[in-house]
Amino acid sequence: MLDSIWQLLANYGLDTKEIADAVSLGLESKKLVKCRSFIKILTADFRKISNAKKTLCKLSETDKGDSDSLLMWLTDNYYLIENEYAVCKKELNNSSRIPCTGEFPRVSCAFMRFFEYADFPIDSAGISAVVDSLDSNYTLPMDEYFLLKPLAAFAFISGCSKVLSEYQRKKLSGFKLREDKYASSLGNLIQSLRSVSVHNFDADILRSTPSKILSDDPSGDYCNMTDSTKIMYLGKLSEKAKKQGKSEVALAKEFIETAKNATDIRKRHIGYYLMTLPKAPKSLYFSVIIVIPVLLTAILLPLSPLLLFAILPLYEAVKGLSHFIFSKIIKSYPLPRMELSEIPDNAATLVVITSLITGEKSDGILFDRLERIFRANGEKNIYFGILADIRDSKTAKAPGDEETVNHAYGRIQALCTKYGKKFMLFERRRSYSKSEEIFMGWERKRGAVCELVNFLKGESTTFPEKSRNSAIEILGDTKIKYVITLDADTNLGLGAARDMCSAMLHPLAKPVIDKNRGKKITFDDNARLHIHAGNII
Repeated sequence: MLDSIWQLLANYGLDTKEIADAVSLGLESKKLVKCRSFIKILTADFRKISNAKKTLCKLSETDKGDSDSLLMWLTDNYYLIENEYAVCKKELNNSSRIPCTGEFPRVSCAFMRFFEYADFPIDSAGISAVVDSLDSNYTLPMDEYFLLKPLAAFAFISGCSKVLSEYQRKKLSGFKLREDKYASSLGNLIQSLRSVSVHNFDADILRSTPSKILSDDPSGDYCNMTDSTKIMYLGKLSEKAKKQGKSEVALAKEFIETAKNATDIRKRHIGYYLMTLPKAPKSLYFSVIIVIPVLLTAILLPLSPLLLFAILPLYEAVKGLSHFIFSKIIKSYPLPRMELSEIPDNAATLVVITSLITGEKSDGILFDRLERIFRANGEKNIYFGILADIRDSKTAKAPGDEETVNHAYGRIQALCTKYGKKFMLFERRRSYSKSEEIFMGWERKRGAVCELVNFLKGESTTFPEKSRNSAIEILGDTKIKYVITLDADTNLGLGAARDMCSAMLHPLAKPVIDKNRGKKITFDDNARLHIHAGNII
């Protein structure tokens, strides 16, 4: 059996492109209509389907099975129609304006025509063919691309409504009908709707004309990014085109030309021009959480001097409310990422858990957690370790120190034997703290991380010789670029280390020197990226 009805038609001299071109002809439209205006039509069509289902159930009890085939298609797949209707209604409820032909969106009209001309189910290849033909003829705007799924579903839900309404009207009027014809049409529409529900529309978006233009990114990074990042870029292109009153194609070409002429390596990446984010209103935020509690306290203070103590709970309440409000007002964006099948050699990563080690009885959980993290993230160019301090003491050395350290080295060695040389122990001996008046790890966790970075850079540290030599033996010539630090109670999910590296390797995440603040290294203001899933140094 042939895999696709399109292949069957091709055997008769009709190829996929020719059929798709036929249904997309004559759909030029300069009329732009808000998406939410189509919800009324969609809801009316769904109600007709629901009413038809009830009517057919009643008819099946009296017409001796004449409508059983039609009813079976509807009842067995009603959940699909209901789910796609809900998704379609939700996604169309936005203020985007899209081209309209007659009373329906242009994309929906193309899929409606497909059913009217062919009357057989469309598959994934057919959906892509129709989309490609529409873009070839009219260069679809990104607003239409982002709504491809609900617009296609809209077409087939409307088709189901039309078939059922016609059958119901003629049946109740006493016409003798070929029930199998209506059942076949409804079945084809439902199968088409099912194809729409599983189709990968992201692939269609990435074949759009603006995406093809951005693929000429002079830095070469666009083609190596994740699909979700490319789609985010296309969304930003659409936003900027609307603000500047230009077409997306024209603006994309303009950015590409600007990037090609740039001498700064950062400006040769197309994302430099697309991902400029609005500055967060920091001054407003801090004014709100400070001024409002003080003002409320000043108003309440004349009632009783004891109300002065209300400033702290008022501050916490206002801060919590401000966090909620500002999180709704300020739009967040996912981090742009590169597509990685594995960590490249130039991005070797060390995952370390910072913790106190106290001995065999209590440290077992720590090393078990390290093993679980390895199982979830163990792959090429990712190493794992414990960044450990021993307990504070009144003396530089305390009873049990050697046993504690030797047990830790033993557990690390056991992991290396079991999984290969991927594990290290970075342990520090105590130094005297004048402020604490006790022997402890220098600067505690912050100091431990700083010393680890110094070691990786080849500088002197307080790590014992055994710890240094062991790490040097495992790392060899490998240069660690990123360090992911975890607390003792923090997990690192499946593939999370690679995911974080894919964000850090993106060109917008590369650190630059802020000349206005001396030599302080910051993220590029064009991106202002923040890593939430751990600390990357």
